[in-house]
Amino acid sequence: MLNRVRSILRTGDVIVAAIAVLALLLASCSGDAAETDEPATTTTTTATTVEVDAASSESDDVVFGRGELPSTIPADFPIPEQAVIGSTLVDRNRDVTEVIITYPASVVEVAVFFDTNLPVLGYTIDSSSGTNGSWTIEFSSDTSTGVLKLDVAGSGLTQSVLTFVTPTSG
Repeated sequence: MLNRVRSILRTGDVIVAAIAVLALLLASCSGDAAETDEPATTTTTTATTVEVDAASSESDDVVFGRGELPSTIPADFPIPEQAVIGSTLVDRNRDVTEVIITYPASVVEVAVFFDTNLPVLGYTIDSSSGTNGSWTIEFSSDTSTGVLKLDVAGSGLTQSVLTFVTPTSG
């Protein structure tokens, strides 16, 4: 099962990159058009490619969100109270949910939170290791597996990408 998660993470990096390109496009659209004519054209071309790729699948198969955990994440999954949910992606074709979360704490403090709270809720910590700047936690339960990648996001801030895999039967 962990090999499946690792395989999904490799392809999931493409999805995270696509989200980043789309965010850059949206940020560049808010500037003064006279100052950004050429770069906006280049960025628009890239974004058009991303939109075409996303439009090629059925709209219900891949769902983007923001600001709240998707229903594919168990309701009792531990999230610190002061955490901010960013972009979310649910890919029903691959049974994968990805969530970007920002925490007002250090990488080590966030890692300790998950290392402490996941087992209490029935998750097994398959591995947990890292440094002050980056940490990876792999976890599993009877019904799902996941990886939480933590990285420094600024002074006193940590950002994570939570990848949650819940295989459907059939």
